[in-house]
Amino acid sequence: MKLKITIVIALLFAFNVVAQTNQKDTIDVFIKQQLITFSEVPSIAISVIKDNKPYFLKAYGKSDVENNILTTTKTPYYIASVTKSYVALLAEILAKEGKIDLNMSITEFNPISSFKDKSLFENVSINDLLSHKSGLENIQLGIQLSQVGEYDEKKLISILENETIPLYNNKSFMYSNFGYYVFAMILNAELGKDWKKLLEEKVIDPLDLTKTTPSLTHAQNNNWSLAQPYTAINDKRLPSKPTTLKKDKNFHAAGGLLTSIEDLQKWLLIHMNDGVLDDKMIFPKDIIQNNHKNFADANGKKDAFSIKAYGLGWFIGEFRQKKAIFHSGGYDGYYALISFLPDENLGVAILINESHIGDNVSKLIVSFIYDLILGNMNTIDDYLGNVSAFKAQIDRLQNAFADDKIKRSTRQWKLSQPLKIFEGDYYNSSLGTIKVSFRDEKLYFTYGVANEVLGEPTFFQDVIRVEFNDKDASEVQFVFWDNIEVALIHEKNLYKKIDK
Repeated sequence: MKLKITIVIALLFAFNVVAQTNQKDTIDVFIKQQLITFSEVPSIAISVIKDNKPYFLKAYGKSDVENNILTTTKTPYYIASVTKSYVALLAEILAKEGKIDLNMSITEFNPISSFKDKSLFENVSINDLLSHKSGLENIQLGIQLSQVGEYDEKKLISILENETIPLYNNKSFMYSNFGYYVFAMILNAELGKDWKKLLEEKVIDPLDLTKTTPSLTHAQNNNWSLAQPYTAINDKRLPSKPTTLKKDKNFHAAGGLLTSIEDLQKWLLIHMNDGVLDDKMIFPKDIIQNNHKNFADANGKKDAFSIKAYGLGWFIGEFRQKKAIFHSGGYDGYYALISFLPDENLGVAILINESHIGDNVSKLIVSFIYDLILGNMNTIDDYLGNVSAFKAQIDRLQNAFADDKIKRSTRQWKLSQPLKIFEGDYYNSSLGTIKVSFRDEKLYFTYGVANEVLGEPTFFQDVIRVEFNDKDASEVQFVFWDNIEVALIHEKNLYKKIDK
């Protein structure tokens, strides 16, 4: 610990020297310091755009800890919800080509036009879907697409028709993945191509994004060296693999892209330069600008920014009272943040392959870079307090995890039946199958993208704690009739046991 503190102090002294002469060196030293201070983070890839031109591009750390593989600027990372900005641009391109109308009611499009009761979807446009103001939600659709993956298009359509509910919020902004799920279904039904193929044709290929794909299989078949996912809230406080593992069926239109920092830099440039890349007009200026317009009023804070509105695939807000356009994305093992200040001709994109700490590390680094280049700091020491505060926050988080684990370890089973009785497959027609396995006097659960997870005792009879998403605990309750187990309940949904 003393060595780490000494290194940090030495680096901070170095900051004050280089900050006066070379901002690139200052950024480089600061990022290296974060990897030392926050050993939970395996790697960082970053791009800085200054005066609407590439300014800084570099990768740090390991993309694959187990195999000791260093990350590079070509290493693809999963970017989760940053995918929305790509899909929203796809929508604008297709509208420009006359293939879809973004302002038309979605009841005019398949598959919704064939629903027996379309009233819930009336007065909702594709623009409403993409700006999160449809006034609708569908939890089951989200679980299938993001986690379970036990579906075909027919099942998704049935879930959309029968499980969608109104939010009763007067179509005000409510961020979710729902609108992007539905838009992808409309594309498939109307154009006969899925969103992935269309995105490749209309966006990825024209930009020559050589390490960007909506297909995990494509990346694997082409032997791409991917950034592996890690989480670091654990006993060792070091990167470890999460319980979840994304598959192609869980790469959806609201969060389904792999990309490198080199490709993400191109993506940032195309938005900062109104569709122009390397002096070539790739996309019409008006459709790029339309993505950045206010489509839904919003408020709050996210990452390093305040939120004022949502456009199409982008948040609109401020950084230190300067207009900012940005989007972030996170999932077990990954965090991505892309942003730019249009009036300052300044932008930053960052990729990290750790999710529990990566969000705050990215916020710290992005804020530092903006403040440095904008001249908001008198000395680099101004950020020492920010680093220390975040380090203390992480220590509290790690300590809370350790304390909770100790408390859970003392719990005793409260079960009405022997553990073996709980074994089996439990099925919900909308949500798929939860598999319960018994071995070594323990119960293991498998559900969707989750690898096999260990069940733990709770304070309640026949209720078992599980983590289908990393560090996101939920409970499974088993239901019996005449001492014969018939079902389980998870997140208020009933799964019936399958007879074999």
